[in-house]
Amino acid sequence: MAKSFSLIKLGFVFVFLVGFQILHGQDANLNSTDLSTVKVDQLSDDQIKSFISRAEQSGMSEDQLEQAALARGMQPSEIDKLRTRVEKIKQGQGSENDSENFRDGIKNYNQPDEDKVTKRGQIKGQKTQKDIDEDTQLKKEGDEEELFETINGKKVKKVKPEEKIFGYKLFNNRKISFEPSLNMPTPSNYQLGPADELVIDIWGASQQTYKQKISSEGSISISNLGLVFLSGMTIEEATGILKKNLSKIYAGLRGSSPNTFLKVSLGAVRSVKVNIVGDVTVPGTYTLPSLATVFNALYAAGGPALNGSLRNVKLVREGKTVAEIDFYEFLLKGEQKDNVRLQDQDVIFVNPYNNRVEVKGEVKRPGLYDMKDNESLKDLIYFTGGYTDKAYWQRLVIVRKTGKERKVFDVDTQKADSFKMANGDQLMVDSILNRFENRVEIKGAVYRPGIFAGTDSMTLKRLIEKADGLRGDAFKNRATIFRTKDDLTMEVIPVDLNVFMADSTDDIALKREDMVVIPSIFDLKEEYFLKIDGEVGKPGLYPFVANSTVEDLILRSGGLLESASFARLEIARRIKNNMAESASNQIAEIFQFKISQNLTLSPEASKFMLQPFDQVFIRRSPGYEPQASIKVTGEVTFPGNYVLSTKNEKISDLIKRAGGLTPDAYIQGARLVRKLPVDRKQRMEALYSLIKHSKSPSDANNSRDSKGIIDFKDSKEFNDYRDSIKIFMLTENEAVVGINLNKIMANPGSKYDLNLQKGDSLIVPKELQTVRLNGGVLIPSSIVRYKSSFGFHAYITGAGGFAPTAIKSKSYVIYADGMVKRTHKILVFNQFPRIKPGAEIYVPVRPERKGMSAGEAVSLLSTLGLIIVTIINTVKW
Repeated sequence: MAKSFSLIKLGFVFVFLVGFQILHGQDANLNSTDLSTVKVDQLSDDQIKSFISRAEQSGMSEDQLEQAALARGMQPSEIDKLRTRVEKIKQGQGSENDSENFRDGIKNYNQPDEDKVTKRGQIKGQKTQKDIDEDTQLKKEGDEEELFETINGKKVKKVKPEEKIFGYKLFNNRKISFEPSLNMPTPSNYQLGPADELVIDIWGASQQTYKQKISSEGSISISNLGLVFLSGMTIEEATGILKKNLSKIYAGLRGSSPNTFLKVSLGAVRSVKVNIVGDVTVPGTYTLPSLATVFNALYAAGGPALNGSLRNVKLVREGKTVAEIDFYEFLLKGEQKDNVRLQDQDVIFVNPYNNRVEVKGEVKRPGLYDMKDNESLKDLIYFTGGYTDKAYWQRLVIVRKTGKERKVFDVDTQKADSFKMANGDQLMVDSILNRFENRVEIKGAVYRPGIFAGTDSMTLKRLIEKADGLRGDAFKNRATIFRTKDDLTMEVIPVDLNVFMADSTDDIALKREDMVVIPSIFDLKEEYFLKIDGEVGKPGLYPFVANSTVEDLILRSGGLLESASFARLEIARRIKNNMAESASNQIAEIFQFKISQNLTLSPEASKFMLQPFDQVFIRRSPGYEPQASIKVTGEVTFPGNYVLSTKNEKISDLIKRAGGLTPDAYIQGARLVRKLPVDRKQRMEALYSLIKHSKSPSDANNSRDSKGIIDFKDSKEFNDYRDSIKIFMLTENEAVVGINLNKIMANPGSKYDLNLQKGDSLIVPKELQTVRLNGGVLIPSSIVRYKSSFGFHAYITGAGGFAPTAIKSKSYVIYADGMVKRTHKILVFNQFPRIKPGAEIYVPVRPERKGMSAGEAVSLLSTLGLIIVTIINTVKW
């Protein structure tokens, strides 16, 4: 599809250009059409769209269409512009004025002809989705086969031959162009010819401008002067002739002090026809601007072909070779001395390559290079840009095809200028070895460990001196020299540095790749630490320091906290596993001391020195307790925040401190909100406890514990009230505690009068006048006005009645004070709880049951059938 679309686009280019000439009354013969003056920016979208219907009838390939336009003199930049314009129009992005008409035209253009449509409505020649999928798969496999090759069992990406040839991309890169500049000043050596337009400017005492085109006879005609022959002259020569002739009209042009001046420049340049033959991509005759050079012409022809040479391009003029161009001069030095300007009927001949060699390995530009007969290996290295930093350049390997077999040459780099390369030679530049020629290394307890140059005189003492000597922690009893022998096995040489460094005459000569390791005393013993835990600023592990005391460790850990107990400080010491103590079952030795706030230990502890792995514990003071805040809101005399005065302060105590209840207090709706633990398990256990306390005494049954409270967590009733967890929880970390404030105030200190905890909030509302319904009702979250005459069913009716999935017998009520009462059964009848103001009715919902699938039904029937057959066979037996 991409190829077809590209062909159609270039078809638009070709057909449009021919049609453009027809619209302007010119000859439609392609061979005589001059397209050098076409400017795409001046064309409207309508002009381009009018030739879309002729694109498929062009009958030419993509390359032929493009080259035909180039041969007729159209500039490559204009072809690129035209291709972009056509693509935008196809995408509906044409000019604003033509967009509406273009959409209509494209719609008609894409409409299939009736005779091209099959009975199934498919356009003839159009591929089905299956065909497209098969083509995509084949293309993918073909691309993979084309782009990769298998070498030693591994897939390696192929490099196309044209990508290897040095300089080939110069003429095959759409991002660059050798289009001649028509806006530059006219070169003084430009040779005039027929069809060149001259602009003659006269200024000074007289003002006049002439625009004349040189005729086919080579002359221009100036009024009052006649014909002036200029063909074949340079601009400089033509300026002299015109000045001489025009001085007959403008006298101010003559003399040593003229007052009138003349300048001659080119207006529109003429076109020249150039023949490009030989090993080029698209040979043929090309029409180019007269300012074009050999580079411009070769770019128009696509450059040399794969077998063409960039080193031997000839320019033939009137049967004689006027220039031989070596493009390596331009590619390697940037010189264009042989880039000759073209003349009409010039011939550019590209010779095939003579010697082509390949360079692989560690050079800056590996690839294929063309070489002349007199060039050597040294020249080839210059072509590649030289060696990389990894190259092993002392010896170069060349593989040559002798016509019978292959032959290898080892060439010394110093003789590269005398070694002549032959066609098909392959130069291999290997990389250096991954090893050191003179490395020695020292590691461990020296001041400057690392690698050093291992000279013939390098010894162990000199290496230690180069590393700035031994550190104080060096373990001198044994250092080690690791030496690689000639057979690549490792040898270990131990050295006693105590003796070695004291003897001034003894020394050890080091060899290449020797590695000296001097261990530290800290590397050879376990890392010592101390641990402190409890009421200190920064408890944790600390490195052991000799002669440390408990006071030192406390200071290092941030000092004692206010909650620390001074009555007892405990130290646990590890018992070493020696033979004398092996029979004892004691695993730690415990020391206990008293300590004051200013870190003064008792006399027996002041001289106590810590040992490695000691653990110090600072206990919490038994009487220390931080303030615990609680809150009371609603209908009390002094609502707000309070601090617990004792650990067992109760709800009645808090109401008394808050000034008692107001007359508007709705005692039956009072409730307690409690903070739950952060840990999920602890939070759930606390929630179970709250639900147990919130059970109504009338719900007593055999599952009550010894305290008369239903063991809700472990009983079957957990499933009945599982959904109530969501009702009790206000937030992720808060839940409601059911209380009976009437009984609390009537009997302070009784079992109903709960102990308060940190974070508790007591809420005493005004009288509530609504009832809320949730769960299995038709209108969930309904709020119904409270009426003392209403029963349970009346409120259910207010929410639309029971839902089809409601479990009526499990309904329960959560009262405003947090207490819960569930539905009871009397024989086969449900006895629903009594409703109070502010209550919430919750009707559980039956979980959705998943029906048996067809496969499960078949499996069940098969199993039953097998069982029946087994029973029958057993009975018969």
